[in-house]
Amino acid sequence: MALPCSRAFSGTAAGARSRPAACARSPQPFCSAPPRRCAPRAAPEDGGEDLSDLLKDLERFQQRSGAAGASAPAGPSRTAAGPAAAARAGGGGAEAGGGAAKELLDKLLIADFFFVVLALAWLAAGLGAQGALHSSALLDAWFPLWPLVFQPAIGVLMLGALVSGGLGWLKEQEEKKGA
Repeated sequence: MALPCSRAFSGTAAGARSRPAACARSPQPFCSAPPRRCAPRAAPEDGGEDLSDLLKDLERFQQRSGAAGASAPAGPSRTAAGPAAAARAGGGGAEAGGGAAKELLDKLLIADFFFVVLALAWLAAGLGAQGALHSSALLDAWFPLWPLVFQPAIGVLMLGALVSGGLGWLKEQEEKKGA
């Protein structure tokens, strides 16, 4: 069985002498043969080379991810892409109406969620008042609203969550087909 490199060679005195200190943090998780000698990478004289390489890598990544519809930072390259890229990103055509409807549904669900939380806080306050003060005024006001207001609000919340999730799944499937 192969041991991790740091365990295989750092426990013995002979292993510590034969392995340079820079190799103790070797990226190889396991090794079955004696480790090869490694040396730390020399830093470039000028930090500009690394920066230019990073910028080139970033441009290549944006070109590749732009074809897949991934979001890129806002900038000249994003805005110069034209209306075709905006339509692919969901900003035009028939999807704009569907996106607005989903956004409205999401806002409705957020408001309904906080309404349900408020109703549950009212119920908890009524139960607390009933237990501590022996006063049922909050519960007496809450109970008549349960079947007419709170149960439908909970039902709308559950149904809306299912519809919103289904619309998101359908949109994801359409994006996979288009890509």
